[in-house]
Amino acid sequence: MIGLLRSEPGGDAWKQTIAYPFQQMRRLARGQIIQLIADSDRYDSPRFTDVPLMDASATYDAETGSAALFVANRSLTEQAMLSVDLRGVHATNVRTSRTLHAQAGQDRHTSNGVSHDAVIPRPFSAYALDNARLTATLPPLSWTIFDLEAARD
Repeated sequence: MIGLLRSEPGGDAWKQTIAYPFQQMRRLARGQIIQLIADSDRYDSPRFTDVPLMDASATYDAETGSAALFVANRSLTEQAMLSVDLRGVHATNVRTSRTLHAQAGQDRHTSNGVSHDAVIPRPFSAYALDNARLTATLPPLSWTIFDLEAARD
């Protein structure tokens, strides 16, 4: 079982970093799951070759004219380039984008237990949306969301 919240007896309570992706998906993942055409950097592991550094999923909600893109960069040390074709949902604007990752001076083991807002989703601007193609440079070991205006045919 994943503990989304932590607390100390007689002390503070705080969100674990894993709580944020669950919260964001619950809020943004509406409508139907859409198939992505996405490219990202790749790596070789001891068992597999040509493994994507990123996992991505997306949803589209016809009622609200919105789409959501969720992307995880699995590299522990390297930024990763992402390119996603969003023509199928006619993405026209990024309403908001946020990323969750260790900040400068932190390592991946940083905990919100000491400083409750040490690792939280922060505004993300290292992307471009041009002709319904979203490109981004994602930080190492990160979770990034894009809330998009869209109008699928």
